[in-house]
Amino acid sequence: MKSWFWGGIGITGLVLVSVVVVLVFVNQNKPSSDESPSSVGEHKPSAVVPSLPNPVSEPLVQTVQEEIPLPALDFPPGSVEEACGLNEFP
Repeated sequence: MKSWFWGGIGITGLVLVSVVVVLVFVNQNKPSSDESPSSVGEHKPSAVVPSLPNPVSEPLVQTVQEEIPLPALDFPPGSVEEACGLNEFP
């Protein structure tokens, strides 16, 4: 009977310690008392978003550079580069 009694006290103690640990973790995640919860309609930004630059009033014009001819490369006969025609690419 003594072993059942002491076993019950040990299990009860472990349960109480577990409950205390869980309550401590739950209370750490709650907001502090000076942080009042905002109402449903209000939005409190968590970070400042920088403003976007003003759009340019003049239209953007895309320029195309002329192709500069590159010298042809010498590849060994039967190489992958020669078979694919690497020198013919723009």
